[in-house]
Amino acid sequence: MNTNLVFPFSVEEITVAVTQPINYIGAYVLAGEFLNRGILNDVEVVRALLLGSILSSIPALRFLAPYYMGIYGFKDGFNLMIISTLVRVFITALFIIITV
Repeated sequence: MNTNLVFPFSVEEITVAVTQPINYIGAYVLAGEFLNRGILNDVEVVRALLLGSILSSIPALRFLAPYYMGIYGFKDGFNLMIISTLVRVFITALFIIITV
């Protein structure tokens, strides 16, 4: 069975994407090295970094929560933070789907 039909990312793309939430500079270095060696092309690098951006949205909530809740209060701040994060993830996912 061709796994690309189920999950259209190569192992290298997933490696870059999973590295990004841990250390974004490391992900950029890794993506650049894959690009320089010809392992990934430019579209695959962008797609991997976009996927990493989506994966980074969850840990980013700990930085966004004090910002939104400090300005808008707990209830409104929480709702705005979730809406903002979901819209950002949705738009990023659309760009990934366009490049597949």
